[in-house]
Amino acid sequence: MSLRGIEVYQPVSNNQCRIWPECAAKKVSDIWNNPGAFEVLDSPRAGGSYRISDLATEWCTTHGDEESQRIKARLTTQLLNAKIQGNPAPMVTHDTIQLATISAPLPANERAERLLRHLVESNPDVAFSTPLVGDLHRPYAERLPLSYSAMAWSESTTWHEVEYLLDYLRGQRFVTFNKHDVGIDVTVSVQGHTHIAKQSAGANSSQAFVAMWFDDTMDAVYHHAIAPAIQAAGYEPYRIDRDNFLNKIDDEIIAQIRRSKFILADFTHNPEGSVRGSVYYEAGFAYGLGTPCVFTARDDADLHFDTRQFPHILWKPNDLNALKHELTYRILALPELGHGPKAPPNP
Repeated sequence: MSLRGIEVYQPVSNNQCRIWPECAAKKVSDIWNNPGAFEVLDSPRAGGSYRISDLATEWCTTHGDEESQRIKARLTTQLLNAKIQGNPAPMVTHDTIQLATISAPLPANERAERLLRHLVESNPDVAFSTPLVGDLHRPYAERLPLSYSAMAWSESTTWHEVEYLLDYLRGQRFVTFNKHDVGIDVTVSVQGHTHIAKQSAGANSSQAFVAMWFDDTMDAVYHHAIAPAIQAAGYEPYRIDRDNFLNKIDDEIIAQIRRSKFILADFTHNPEGSVRGSVYYEAGFAYGLGTPCVFTARDDADLHFDTRQFPHILWKPNDLNALKHELTYRILALPELGHGPKAPPNP
């Protein structure tokens, strides 16, 4: 899809979201003050603060058809995932819109899960309802930003989709709600709080899931760089091929990623073969959960478009000590881990 719009959707003004121009936004000048830098905008409909290029703004403000709305919803999911990874104001460019264009939409169950988690984190008090306004064009809707962010977190393009997901959550006994003329009041049940607590088990974990090519040529990399770096940062590496389990391997991988504090994904592969699809799958699943990800690869690896935009630690087989120390620093720098500075071991 071309980034040059054909139809005029709605002109943008200073108080409008550049991604969702039908919704309000505000400038956050105190976050990004560098001369010549892109302005930072804050919009609950876009999941919070973000920056955006002129070309991306043009596309977003001139495309309002149903397909474009779906692309914007997936773009919003990308922004939210970037925030989870520690970027307070991710940048929207030509490339990020193209990535959203080719990305698959979130499955319905994952959209419902993200909505439930957002409701719990926004209102953790038990037995208190959260008011949501279905008609986002009402003048007082802006006073209830959760109405907008509920759409953002659930990758929804219409309020009807949010209600559909809430119906599912009610069927699971995770929420109750009352509809009225103005909107809907949602209360997360004890079962809903318990469910999110179980899904967040990795928050108190010391496990780091390692996704990599399980080939003999990678043994030295794992034993002399990856595992020591993870341990130096205060965590324990977990490799699925080193464990004994009774479950189906796919189910065990999912379970172990959920239990992990972060994931280390190494995208090294046989130069004469294809990329490691399983590593991309495991990294993508963790990223969708909001689990921090650290990416590494041998310096001759062919990185796929899906992850090339993220920072990778590129390592050389003859300098594993450098990988160990850079990897240790990268893990300790993850803002989601919440610990203070900790110096890596001496070379």
